[in-house]
Amino acid sequence: FGSRFVSNFQKQQHHHHPQQQQQEDHPQKTIMAQEALADLQKQVEGLQGRMQEKMLPAERKQIKCTLDCYDTRGLDYNGIHQCAEQCSHGLQGLGRQVKREMETLQNSMQACQNAVMSKLEAKYSGSGNNPENQRLAQKDMEDGMVQCAKDTKALLPDLEKRVAAAIKNNS
Repeated sequence: FGSRFVSNFQKQQHHHHPQQQQQEDHPQKTIMAQEALADLQKQVEGLQGRMQEKMLPAERKQIKCTLDCYDTRGLDYNGIHQCAEQCSHGLQGLGRQVKREMETLQNSMQACQNAVMSKLEAKYSGSGNNPENQRLAQKDMEDGMVQCAKDTKALLPDLEKRVAAAIKNNS
């Protein structure tokens, strides 16, 4: 998820402004945008690690439930398998919820990036190859990407709270 943010930004940067000169005109802005996206990626990866740790009790609960199926169902393999399948439903639902949350976060970032690009296209569509307009468009794109990273990063604490609550309910 996080690495897609950086690669999407880099693709957009190269797609809309392939000339190396624009990047050399203001390398500080390019660095700021890349740092913002790298920081967001780091934050998302940290969140994913914390979620994995919080999921351990739910995973343990599923494993214990499955072992109990073997202990209580004797040699009834159909009963054991049905019981074990029932044990996995909670964790599977939790996994789907976490996946939806992460997809929503990614979609939010992508929507922000698309909005930035749409605004730039509207603002600079008739400017041709004017170097000053290309420089301004590049600056506006990078500023927009930095803002998208900040806005997405601001969503992480609430996302983490929702996932933690769901994990707690399944542990």
